[in-house]
Amino acid sequence: MAIIKTLYYLLKLKLHQRFNLEKLEKIQNEKLKNLIHYSYNNVPYYRKLFNDNNISPRDIRTKNDLKKIPITKKEDIQENYESIISKKKLRKKHEIIFTSGSTGKPLKILTTKKEIDYNNALILYVALEQGRSLLDKTIRFHIPEPNTKKSLLSKFGIFKRYDLDISDTLEDVVREYIKISPKHIASSPSFLIEFITYLQENNIKIKKPRTISLHGEVITLIERRKLTKFFGNKIFNIYGAAEVSRIAFECEKHNGLHIITDGCIVEFLDSEGNEIESNKEGHIVITNLYNYAMPLIRYDLGDLGIPISKRCYCGRTWPLLKQLTGRKDDIFILPNNRKISPNRIPSWHLRSLNGIKQFEIIQEKKDKILINIIKSQKFNNKSKIKLEKAKKALMSFFGPALEIKINITSGVPKKTDYKKRSIISKVKK
Repeated sequence: MAIIKTLYYLLKLKLHQRFNLEKLEKIQNEKLKNLIHYSYNNVPYYRKLFNDNNISPRDIRTKNDLKKIPITKKEDIQENYESIISKKKLRKKHEIIFTSGSTGKPLKILTTKKEIDYNNALILYVALEQGRSLLDKTIRFHIPEPNTKKSLLSKFGIFKRYDLDISDTLEDVVREYIKISPKHIASSPSFLIEFITYLQENNIKIKKPRTISLHGEVITLIERRKLTKFFGNKIFNIYGAAEVSRIAFECEKHNGLHIITDGCIVEFLDSEGNEIESNKEGHIVITNLYNYAMPLIRYDLGDLGIPISKRCYCGRTWPLLKQLTGRKDDIFILPNNRKISPNRIPSWHLRSLNGIKQFEIIQEKKDKILINIIKSQKFNNKSKIKLEKAKKALMSFFGPALEIKINITSGVPKKTDYKKRSIISKVKK
């Protein structure tokens, strides 16, 4: 029965991707109204939120009315966990999903069977749109969780997946890769860079996959060029979150990421909470249209992105996300209170520097930045000279009010998380 529902949702996604924007918004608005009324009547957190702000469910008729509702943050859910769970769904079968916890404590998300079926359809839809075959062997580079259940798709032999633990040595990972010889790779950009660097340094040849999906991190232009040079033009970016599954995907035209409006409403807001213009950076707030066990209405994901109003010439009408630019938590705040987005920090000097395995630019305080460098065997005097140039470039960018220190080590990078952030702010916002 579950596979039939998944296929039903898949067909709807394939159909909706060609609808005009007016039709897509109409579908969103109908789902939104149902979600709002249900949440007000069955979820104590939203009833209180609405009442405290003099909002009636009848006030929310379209997605343009969402701005009337205050934004919910991760901390709000953690502090009000029991009251954000639907009273009805507590008596019905549900499953639990944990967020990655890359910026702190993982969040426990309750999800219904209906949403799981829909999420499976999303995974299937995105994979097929990005050129994968149902029987493709897939390698996923990550840190597997113990006792992970097989997905519904895997049970039917679809996208048979092999999990390779990135905390193992690269020698072991490469050996397993060669043995499996996958048609598809799923990975974070940073680990895939490590993987191909190891292959090149050790002159190891592999059979390259047909497609590659990248997720979990923001990919830089330099990383993209390196991966494309090695694998060819078969790299596809995916944007998603444990709270809502797939949000947007890159198609074969590589013209940005298509936002799948069928499953969620995505808002891009400025620091004052106002909707931003096209081609401007904003923080991303989502409303999950399928999760009734634990509704997430105007939930702040903490990500930064740039939407664009132009259409993709692939023919799909989903709106476009030009690029993800980082985490809102990692915006640097300088001594003069100037705010700098992670994507504007000139880190390309470090990314393009030979002899570096990994780096982090950490804002410890408003006036102090630490650059952690893990060097490789190729690190030499030329690398040191270029590193000093990189430091001068950063000093010129940030101004004389900041102290910048460099810490160089030859240690092995710790792989405690699938996601890796190279630009981190510890300054309280």
